[in-house]
Amino acid sequence: FFFFFKQKTAYEIYQCDWSSDVCSSDLISGNNPFLLHFDNMVIHLLNVALVFLFVEKILKHRFAACMVALLFGIHPMHVESVAWISERKDVLYTFFFLLSCIMYLKHKSGNNRNYYHLSFLMFFLACLSKSAAVILPVIFLLLDYLKDSKLTFRHIINKAHFFVVSIVIGIVALLSQGSSGAIQDVSRYYDYFDQIGRASCRERV
Repeated sequence: FFFFFKQKTAYEIYQCDWSSDVCSSDLISGNNPFLLHFDNMVIHLLNVALVFLFVEKILKHRFAACMVALLFGIHPMHVESVAWISERKDVLYTFFFLLSCIMYLKHKSGNNRNYYHLSFLMFFLACLSKSAAVILPVIFLLLDYLKDSKLTFRHIINKAHFFVVSIVIGIVALLSQGSSGAIQDVSRYYDYFDQIGRASCRERV
C-alpha cells in the first residue's frame, strides 16, 4: 500500500500489482526460474479444476464439464500465459475470475450473502491482476438471465459496486497504457476494416 500511494502517474499506480508480484516471486523462488514456471503451472491446473466446477454448476453435466475443462487445459492459446513467467497475470486473473463466478453461482443457488461478498472480493483481486477482468459484471448479468430466465433493472442495481470498480480500473488501465505509449493512433497505417480485423485476432509482434 505504501508503494501504491508513492506513485505519481497512472502507469506507476497500475503497475503496483506487477511490482508486488515480482517481490513475492523473488521472496519465494529467489533466482530459480523453475519455481516460477512451476508456480504458473500449478495456477493453470487450479484454473482447469475451476473451469470444471463452473461448467458443472451451469450445465449439471459432469462429462460435458470434463470435456470443457480438458479443452481449456490443453488449448494452444494458453501456452504463452503458462510458459512465460511474465504472463503470470493471465493465469492469476483467470484464477480469481473463475472463483468469483463460482462464488456468485453459489450465492444464486442458496441466496447466501457471504458468497456474494466473496465474489466481489475475488472480482477485485482479478481486476488487480489484469484489467481484462472488468467484463465480469456483464458475465454476472448473463448468469442472472440464465438462472432466472429474465433480466430486470434490479439485477443491474445489485451489481452497481461491481460496475463502479470496473469503470475505475478501466480508466486507470487506459491511462496507464496511454502513458506508456501502448495506445497509439494507427489510422495512418491501417484503414477501418484492417483495424477491425486486427482487433479480432490475438497477435504478438
